[in-house]
Order: sequence, then C-alpha cells, then structure tokens
Amino acid sequence: MENLQITIIGNIYQIGFRYFIKQTAYRFGVMGFVKYQNNTTLIIEAEGEPKALSKLLELCRIGSYGSITKKIEVSETPLKDYQTFEVID
Repeated sequence: MENLQITIIGNIYQIGFRYFIKQTAYRFGVMGFVKYQNNTTLIIEAEGEPKALSKLLELCRIGSYGSITKKIEVSETPLKDYQTFEVID
C-alpha cells in the first residue's frame, strides 16, 4: 500500500472533475479524498496498491471531458488507512 498526494493544476473547475476522480478511485479500489484548493488547483490524497495508483495517475493526466490538465505534482505521504473515497467541498 502507498499513499500519494496529487496536485493537479489546470482548467478543471466546475466541470465534474472531482466526481470523475471519485469514480476513477472507486473503479481501482483507491481510498482517500479529492478537494479544490482554488479554481485552478485540485488536491487528491490517494491510498492504495501501487498499480491502482498508477492507473489513477494516468487518468488524472487525461482528465474528464472538458478539462485541461496543465501540471501534476506527486509526492508520497504516510499511510492514513482511509476507508472510503470522499469529495470534500
């Protein structure tokens, strides 16, 4: 298991990007949360198997319909034992 903090910068606000990430996380069994930091920056904390996190990152780069991902930053963080994946307002 690994825990990653993913920061996505781009045109991602008010187009369903957080819910796209949530669906993707459920699809791959990833737990954690997603929230906006501001109108152009999204923070994801994702915990799961390395292969699942890799697939999540791949789809973060592609993005949801209408999104433009300009930059992604990834760092490893300590495990937190998340039990669900939440969208935080």
